[in-house]
Amino acid sequence: MDAMKRSVADRFILPGNLKDAGSVKLQFRVKLGKDGKILGTPEADASGGSEATRKTIRDAAFRAIVRAAPFTMLPKDKYDGWKEVIFNFDASDLNP
Repeated sequence: MDAMKRSVADRFILPGNLKDAGSVKLQFRVKLGKDGKILGTPEADASGGSEATRKTIRDAAFRAIVRAAPFTMLPKDKYDGWKEVIFNFDASDLNP
């Protein structure tokens, strides 16, 4: 799971011009197939910051998750444990 999180974080590009980005928190629920590919569209919940900032960060996180897929590093024999993954993003921890 750590490798999966790192893979997404490495692809997360946050614009540096967002004044209230540090207060935004996101949660993505992602359903995965046994091959590590994303099934359907990840669902997102966002809080904090302005609506425009939440949208910008939500879109950036969505792109990072899609770019990181498929998650082939996950053990196939433990599929029941990772068939649905929750990613939490705290924008104050991200580097613009």
